[in-house]
Amino acid sequence: MTEMQYPLKYNGIKQGFKKTGSDKHLGIDEGWNVLYGGKTAPVYSVYNGIVYDIQNQYTGGNVLIIKLDNGYFSEMGHLSKIVVVKGQRVLKNQYVANMGNTGHYKVKGVWKRVPYHLHFGLYKGKTFSYSGDGWV
Repeated sequence: MTEMQYPLKYNGIKQGFKKTGSDKHLGIDEGWNVLYGGKTAPVYSVYNGIVYDIQNQYTGGNVLIIKLDNGYFSEMGHLSKIVVVKGQRVLKNQYVANMGNTGHYKVKGVWKRVPYHLHFGLYKGKTFSYSGDGWV
């Protein structure tokens, strides 16, 4: 099987994955890099697949979910622009979106807009679920 690739042209993890607890975080957060597109850096599909869903969430902002051919789902959030449509076939390394700052987070009881970054999650399962146990 061909390996998945990284969703950005660089690695700049700002927050890691945590599956349990009050500070649960089902993915990693990637900061922006001025050398690779800045605050709206291009985001790429990590593997071949089909665009499963495009959502606008209060916390996740603009979210792109791709059902990958290897049995995983990739979830990318806070996007400023999504250039693919639901049902579209995408290839590994295909430009699919731009990093952004859509969505909100809560600090001391106050909702604030998220800073520019990419939230990236991987889910293993037959169907995608935010409440499921398939987050890796």
